[in-house]
Amino acid sequence: MNLRRCRLVGAFGAAVCLSSFASDARAYHTPRVHITDNTAYTLHAKQVRVGLWKVQYGITDPFMVGTYIAPLVILAPNGHFKWRILETDNFTLSFGAGILYADTTWMQWVEDWLGPAQVLAAPAAVVGSYRFDDRFTLSLAPEWTLARVEGSLDEDALEGAGEGAGDNLQAVANFEWRLGRVVALVLDGRFCFVQKQELGGNATSNPDDFTQIDASASGDQNYQWNGGWSIGLATVLSWRIFNLRAGVGYGNFNVPVVNFVKDDKTIIPEFDLYWIW
Repeated sequence: MNLRRCRLVGAFGAAVCLSSFASDARAYHTPRVHITDNTAYTLHAKQVRVGLWKVQYGITDPFMVGTYIAPLVILAPNGHFKWRILETDNFTLSFGAGILYADTTWMQWVEDWLGPAQVLAAPAAVVGSYRFDDRFTLSLAPEWTLARVEGSLDEDALEGAGEGAGDNLQAVANFEWRLGRVVALVLDGRFCFVQKQELGGNATSNPDDFTQIDASASGDQNYQWNGGWSIGLATVLSWRIFNLRAGVGYGNFNVPVVNFVKDDKTIIPEFDLYWIW
């Protein structure tokens, strides 16, 4: 990942460490407490998660809300929710969705190469998690993202320019192997099946290094097979309150929240610290 792309990711997420504690907090891997990232599981009622990348709160036992935090919440207001709609001894089903709005002119004090544009992204997913036993859990989800870009966005920034859209359909997989109540190994994978381009006005889109789409009529559409994929392996360490997640992956980087899939394949590091109480 080159310097420009690293700086873009930094604009869409930054580190804030907050170390508040509570005596009755529980974050161990247990039959009742599960990893909530890329799974059907949610925080329980009145549980709070605060970490480097996001803050989440369990409003009721099956329903949680959250936001990706500063400076993202300032430069790109956003929010998401997950609703655990079905739970049995071995199977859990959830529906989650979110929304993000960003005006790149707000970010020009950070980066002036993005160009003036407005970005709206709204991902939604249905997630199913199956527990084979106390050690192994498999989660699968189709994830659809509605994305709109209006204005003049540097094509090296988000692989497009002019007035365009990057809607896409992805399959997300997560496999967890618990080695104990503290240590778990997590294998994550993504595959982007279809990406749609909608162009209006005078616009240009470059979906890859060899293709350029020009459109002058409103409402032109281009559906294309994307085929972008990524896979990563991470270790999740969970104690009474504190959690540490670290790993590495490879493939087409998926920009968090907006779910723009980058064209080139690269090494993808993963790191997160968060507290649950």
